[in-house]
Amino acid sequence: MSTKPIHRIFLLVSIVSFFGSTALAAVRAINNAPQPSRENTNVESSSVEAQRQLQADRLQLKEREQGYKIVL
Repeated sequence: MSTKPIHRIFLLVSIVSFFGSTALAAVRAINNAPQPSRENTNVESSSVEAQRQLQADRLQLKEREQGYKIVL
């Protein structure tokens, strides 16, 4: 029995396995890539809401300040 055919078979199986696993990993990486989402619009709307809340808080603080000035 010659070991040369066994080595060739093992080499072919190894090559096919290597490229198969590489291709599978590439496909999984592409499928799991971050997708552009609509969070940008949500962030913009939430930042607008945050600005409105900040303005309301500032107005409330000014009103409190005026109330403290009256009391003192």
